[in-house]
Amino acid sequence: MKKIIVTMLLLVVTGTLWARKSKLVGLARIANETYAQQYLQGLAQYTDALVVMVTNPQPKTLNMLATIKNELHIEAIFTQKFLENDLPTIKNMLLQAGREIEGTHFMMLEPYQIMSAQCRENNWLRTKIFTLNGGDSLQFPCLLLWRGLENYSAMDPVYSACAFADDGYCFYGMGHGYLCNVPLDTDGTRITCNEPEYGVVDFHAVTEEHQKSIYLWTQYEIRAITRIITPVPATYFKKLLQPKQLKRVDNNWLKYTFLDTQLYRSIDLDCMLGVRAAIGDRGTALFEDIGFMELSFPDPTPWICFWPQAKA
Repeated sequence: MKKIIVTMLLLVVTGTLWARKSKLVGLARIANETYAQQYLQGLAQYTDALVVMVTNPQPKTLNMLATIKNELHIEAIFTQKFLENDLPTIKNMLLQAGREIEGTHFMMLEPYQIMSAQCRENNWLRTKIFTLNGGDSLQFPCLLLWRGLENYSAMDPVYSACAFADDGYCFYGMGHGYLCNVPLDTDGTRITCNEPEYGVVDFHAVTEEHQKSIYLWTQYEIRAITRIITPVPATYFKKLLQPKQLKRVDNNWLKYTFLDTQLYRSIDLDCMLGVRAAIGDRGTALFEDIGFMELSFPDPTPWICFWPQAKA
């Protein structure tokens, strides 16, 4: 009888371990960006599966997802029809969907980010992520390409957390869901990778216009639901447009065959049209502190002033 009980226990344990075989799931949220497909391709270089949330989906984006779904192992697609964004809720929906497809480890980047290509060599990044214990997370230097592909600027904050091992109960809270792609309430260790060849390559400042459009869209996402207004006077935003500690880019960072860097060189028109529509519906009260910004659009109104000049 004892031998039977021991055998049954071993079968239970073995079955549990098999069910929890390590699986890295990419959590992706997109908003019809021109570079959405290569963003997903970038995540898929490292993941076993993807779950995707599309804000205000357009037919071209849904058609693109249908085309690449099998190739990139996209196991779940969600759509958010309206522009009212609640990022913590969106991220928690993605995390829960990742858990439901038996994800044990998770990875999330912004749509305008990609891991430096060296992370792919010899499965370096996957191996690194799978060494994480439940609640541990991984952060890398954020390499902000500055006004082209030759130089990068130091980000503030310097590091970007982008991967973590699930502890089964962590979640994105309202207070920090906008600021980090890794839940901040995990009990594990935040591990920092300081090796210069491994980092998060960020394209959002490749041109000034693209940087402004991404920044305004992010501010809209933060404020639309919570109505939390972080003081961002015009003088502060002007500082964001100044580079910090410019250094030369390592060309090996961008050695992906699918990568078209030209896609990042124009303003994110879909996002900006969404912001314009929101302002038309809600007025400028949530944004009046940001200040005077002019952005060029290929439409009958070529120059748009979104908000009046903020007071000094």
